[in-house]
Amino acid sequence: MRIYAFYTFSNRARSFSVAASVSGLGSSGSQTHVFSELTFPPFGFELSFGDCKPLRPDFYDMSRFSQFDYRDARDIVMMKMPVMPIYSMFPGDYRTRDQMMRDRAENDRLAQLVG
Repeated sequence: MRIYAFYTFSNRARSFSVAASVSGLGSSGSQTHVFSELTFPPFGFELSFGDCKPLRPDFYDMSRFSQFDYRDARDIVMMKMPVMPIYSMFPGDYRTRDQMMRDRAENDRLAQLVG
């Protein structure tokens, strides 16, 4: 298990005990990512299971703090964390409102072409 962190300035919170995403479905390189998410501004956290890679490569890996000794508290820790928007209720979805509206319009357009 690994713990990753990010900032959010959204006015929304989100919490999921266990979620999963699949990338590359139908290919020989498909991967499943099992994770938990807790976001309460100004911080968000992802607990990743299995292969231990975060949903986004720029999330800050906080797992190394488990290696700290009590004396290490005097050390300076610099954490560079990305700022992620939280708009939807879906875990692992970091699109802005504008991105979601564009995606919905595109989906509506494609649905009209098919149906």
